[in-house]
Amino acid sequence: MDASVRLMLKTLRKLDPEGEHIGTTKCDEALRLATEKTEIAFLDVEMPGKSGFEVAQILKEKFPALHIIIMSGEIGYRRQAQQMSYIFLLKPVFEEDITECLKALNIQSKAI
Repeated sequence: MDASVRLMLKTLRKLDPEGEHIGTTKCDEALRLATEKTEIAFLDVEMPGKSGFEVAQILKEKFPALHIIIMSGEIGYRRQAQQMSYIFLLKPVFEEDITECLKALNIQSKAI
């Protein structure tokens, strides 16, 4: 599992110990695990099978209220994420980055 995914899960569990937090680096798992109760999805641009942007588009069609956070080590993806109304995090991601995203979204996290 990617270090950013591990950190995201650790941070979410710390902020919301009672919540359900699922991490995956596989697009098919992300699509299968998301439900109507899922509030936020952290997606890497580079995922096996589909890009994070493709997965985000599928998830948003199924769950319009879902918040999407796109992560990448390439700053060039920031504009594309912003044009799609997604939050962008530049990797490496730090705990403060995840905390700030959750505060900005003002949600009780149920993340994949």
